[in-house]
Amino acid sequence: MFITVPLQGDFSVANFVFAICMGLVLLSFFWSLWVSLRQGWTNLQQLHQIPCNRCVFFTGEYHVKCALHPYKALR
Repeated sequence: MFITVPLQGDFSVANFVFAICMGLVLLSFFWSLWVSLRQGWTNLQQLHQIPCNRCVFFTGEYHVKCALHPYKALR
């Protein structure tokens, strides 16, 4: 019932363009994933830093971390 016609021409150029486009899409995806993971790691490291851990007034106590700057200690 169905008549098939053999395709004429070479589709290697179309395949090459498609492969390049897919490669760019995947590269873009992995690059954005890498950038967001790197930014998240940097933010996480910054959050875990204690700004005044060598200060004499830093107690490490749960309620009042620092007697001089309680709003800065362990944000």
